[in-house]
Amino acid sequence: IGYSAAEEGVEEISRAIEGAHILFLCVGLGGGTGSGAARIVASLAREQRSLVISFATLPFAFEGKRRRAQADEALAALQRYSDVVIHFENDRMGDSVAPLAGIQEAFTTADQTLSQSIRAIARLVYRRGLVNIGFDELATALRGSSEAGAHCVFGYGEAAGDNRAHEA
Repeated sequence: IGYSAAEEGVEEISRAIEGAHILFLCVGLGGGTGSGAARIVASLAREQRSLVISFATLPFAFEGKRRRAQADEALAALQRYSDVVIHFENDRMGDSVAPLAGIQEAFTTADQTLSQSIRAIARLVYRRGLVNIGFDELATALRGSSEAGAHCVFGYGEAAGDNRAHEA
């Protein structure tokens, strides 16, 4: 469904992303909508020479083997058209939620992790601090890492007080 819809809207999608230096693509894989459309959006952005950073969530185990197989296939396609694909296992993110919290809390945690990850990358370019990095350096590093088959790990921590850096 997603593939057909994106194929139908190729011109509109191209206009929407025209001139973008960087494209953050966030997609849930496995259900068909994002799995189908993401590869087209990433491909169009790449044709326009945008840096394509894709964030993908993979289904929970309870969602079934069929959905997981669809997600794995879509992830492989997305990796062909993106400069970087950062994927998150919903099960692993759900592990950080209290067992009785429920599925809605697990999905909320997944959304927060994605949001924090995108903001972290954007801050690398736009915020001045101890380490300053520009868009060109980020693009070179990320494009080079995809060719080398590099992996990325995200962590997030907050703390206050005298020992805050260590605690975070």
